[in-house]
Amino acid sequence: MSTLTASDVTAFLAGMARIQAPGTTQNTASMLRTFLTWLYAEG
Repeated sequence: MSTLTASDVTAFLAGMARIQAPGTTQNTASMLRTFLTWLYAEG
């Protein structure tokens, strides 16, 4: 996870936006944000 960049996250979400409904993509982004926040807090 130490090599994960903002560009990686953006590319992932852009890819998901192409195949998911907008509401689903919003949920994906929200869950990902929560997960990344937890990872950061855990170190």
